Amino acid sequence: MKWRRMDDHGSDYCYLFPDPGETDRHVVAAVAAASFNSAWPEGYGWEQWDPTVEVGVHDVRDVLPEAFGRRRFREKDEVLGMDFVGGRRCTTRIYREARGEQRGRLKLSSGEYEAARGDVERLLRAACDLLDRRRRQRPRPTGA
Repeated sequence: MKWRRMDDHGSDYCYLFPDPGETDRHVVAAVAAASFNSAWPEGYGWEQWDPTVEVGVHDVRDVLPEAFGRRRFREKDEVLGMDFVGGRRCTTRIYREARGEQRGRLKLSSGEYEAARGDVERLLRAACDLLDRRRRQRPRPTGA
C-alpha cells in the first residue's frame, strides 16, 4: 500500500493506493486493524479493554463487528467509521472520493485522526506491515 497526503479545501487527507495483489478491501482491513491495535482506552473504555486482543487483516471483520458489522463494502461515502471500538479510541474514518481526479480512491481523514490520536504516518506504516504479513502467510503454489 502506498499513500499520498493532500490538503483538500482545508481538510487534511491521505489517499490510499493498493499495491499489486491488494484490493481496497485489504487496505481498509489493514488500516482498521492497525488503528485498533494501536488504540488505547479512554474513560469507561477501561472496563471493556482487553489488552490481549490483537487483530490481523484476515480476522478484522470477525473481531471488530462494531466497525464493519456484516454490511457490504460500500462503493460511496464512508467506507470505514471507527470511533470507540472495544473500549479503545480509534477515531479512524475512510471515505471513497466522489469527485475530481482521485474519484473512486480511498481517502483517510488524516486531520481528524491526528487531532485525536497523533501521527497518521505511524498508523499507515503499521497497516503496511500487516499487509506484508498477510502476503507472507498466503500459501505459495508448489511446482512439480
